Amino acid sequence: MEKIKVGFLGTRGHTLKFIDLVNSFPESTAAAIWSDDPAKAEQTAEEGKILCMQTPEEVLDRTDAVVITAPNVYKKELVIKAANAGKHIFLEKPLAINKADAKEMADAVRQSGVKFYMSDPFVRNGTIGLRNLIRNGALGDIYGVEVRIAVDRAVTSGHPPVWNKETALGGIMSDIGGHGIHVIHYLFGMPVSVTAALQYITENAKASGMEDQGQVIMQYADGNSAVLSASWCSGGESDHAIVYGTKGWARTERIKDIPEAEKLFVYTKDKVKELSGDELPARPLRHIRYFIEMIINDLPNDIIGKDDLSNAGVSIDSAEEYAAILEAVYESDRTGKKIIL
Repeated sequence: MEKIKVGFLGTRGHTLKFIDLVNSFPESTAAAIWSDDPAKAEQTAEEGKILCMQTPEEVLDRTDAVVITAPNVYKKELVIKAANAGKHIFLEKPLAINKADAKEMADAVRQSGVKFYMSDPFVRNGTIGLRNLIRNGALGDIYGVEVRIAVDRAVTSGHPPVWNKETALGGIMSDIGGHGIHVIHYLFGMPVSVTAALQYITENAKASGMEDQGQVIMQYADGNSAVLSASWCSGGESDHAIVYGTKGWARTERIKDIPEAEKLFVYTKDKVKELSGDELPARPLRHIRYFIEMIINDLPNDIIGKDDLSNAGVSIDSAEEYAAILEAVYESDRTGKKIIL
């Protein structure tokens, strides 16, 4: 079988890691790269031993699929170009931060018939186990959810955010806050309303107009409320979900250095049970591995989120819904009002 040729559009995030992963699979090979940052494109091409192109179209002409890691401001143009060219799309989140752009992009993907996978490896095996507990009634009626995603990027020099609102389009909520939206959406689906409060803690946040901390309340038709807290200003990394029910509660805890792995702690009647490893569902496949599987096996786009092995990513349908939630987050903070979805 001829190898799937994968191109790269953008050099933000994990581009070099994705190149290495694509080349590690027997069915695929990294072919070419373009970036809005030409110097970074040349450096990444040299390190990844692939061709450096001057335009996105040159990459599309040479490939069967693309990995898009460009800044948010370029994503709409690149997703639509790739879809119209019949190239399968692996995208670093988010799809968009407003409903209108997301719909245009999603329509292009659906009309073209290409495979689409948005990378977001935050629904791990513990979160899958947590959803199973919710669905089988082990926790009773659910009345509360807390999700926190926090890192120290804004208060240390090691890996700072890119303080450029023109290219990023938003701050914490259009970045790692999206991980929390993914987890909550996976557990409970689309909320009926969103209320948000965003903060500007550091001088860089104040100067750029990009929030570096925020809280979001998502309310559901059954009365359940989910609270998302996200921050770039944390003194230590936080990454967990807690679900409260009338029969007990449970929380996930990430296992560092093991991809897609978590522990799940279940609290019922003053008893604590820790689940990990084989006691939990299988870990999802690595994000880009599943994307390659979709191409090889002609898997439908809507399988993502249904097949547990797909949960390191997001379907085009869910990605479009996340954009609606993000739009509501920013509108709620701007107006000080609850936004009905």
